[in-house]
Amino acid sequence: MIYNFTHLETESEVTLNTDKLSLMKDAIGVCYDELADILTGYNCDSYADATEELTNECDGDVIAALEFDEETYNRVRVYHRIMNGHLSDDVCETAWKDDFIATAE
Repeated sequence: MIYNFTHLETESEVTLNTDKLSLMKDAIGVCYDELADILTGYNCDSYADATEELTNECDGDVIAALEFDEETYNRVRVYHRIMNGHLSDDVCETAWKDDFIATAE
């Protein structure tokens, strides 16, 4: 799966896939948690705040969230993906949607 997002602080556009995530993690010698922070500009608290704000604004509706703020949606989604680098794309995407909906409840 290909992920496109904008870094929170540098506003650099990033495109990557699951294979690149693993290669980058290994190349720079960090864990997935640290890689998520580096690549997105979030930390675990700012990620949680952004996700909660987005889910509350859109009542946990993934499609509405994407339409409401595509940039934030893509960034929090990829943060979740990177943090769960050990999962397959399909399993992680299902977990993302389930977690997103549950955050609004």
